[in-house]
Amino acid sequence: MKDCDPKHWDAVAEDYASSSEPITRPYGLDALAELGPRRGLRHLEAAAGTGGLALEAARSGCDVTATDSSPAMVARIAARAAGEGLANVTATVMDGQALDFPEGSFDLVCSAFGVMFFPDHRAGLSELKRVLAPGGKAAVVVWSHPDRMGHLSDWRELFRDDFPEFGDLERPAAWRAMDTADSLAAEMQAAEFRGVEVQPLRHAWVVPSSAWRPEEGRCHPFFERMLARLGPDSPDRARARLTAAFDERYGDGPATFPAEAWLAIGHR
Repeated sequence: MKDCDPKHWDAVAEDYASSSEPITRPYGLDALAELGPRRGLRHLEAAAGTGGLALEAARSGCDVTATDSSPAMVARIAARAAGEGLANVTATVMDGQALDFPEGSFDLVCSAFGVMFFPDHRAGLSELKRVLAPGGKAAVVVWSHPDRMGHLSDWRELFRDDFPEFGDLERPAAWRAMDTADSLAAEMQAAEFRGVEVQPLRHAWVVPSSAWRPEEGRCHPFFERMLARLGPDSPDRARARLTAAFDERYGDGPATFPAEAWLAIGHR
């Protein structure tokens, strides 16, 4: 899967902050709390998306560098930082698998739901380790298995019932390689992080309506290509069926989806 193709992320950058950041934000805040950002520390946010977590680190006083391979995402980060008057944010287009920084450039490094979509996640983890200063700390956040993510388990069940030709979710290899505590710890250790600790993060997503989940997929390339596997007219057809099924299951009010992620902390 080509989830790291910048063109795919450019296409959704305008709506990503309002659609996906509310979902990922609680997990990212957990990661930041573990990192302990404070004034004067150099913080790298790799695969930063539209910058929700990077801006949070900047508000704590860190000197933040936010990178993403999508020019449109980086433009959104820069605009948001300027809008808040956060002069301590630098946003730059960069491949997280080949960071253009000297070794030991940052006191804190973080990738929340980024490395898990890299074509070469091991290169991404190694780069995070390389640019981390001695004594520095890294945080990597990865979604757990789809069975432990409320909205994805619903999607899988509905697809199996109504679209048997779909099969199952075609997850990126990086996600599959890191979707348990043991496997994520092993990947961090292979990248030569020291003192690796992995903990579960559990939050419940409360979304405005049952229709919101199928519509939100438009803002994430992974979901759109998942639907497109069913044929040229499948995204709209499947989204309509999912919305009807979610209405029947949850009603037309807010819906709650508990979901689990893993947070790995490592040191240099």
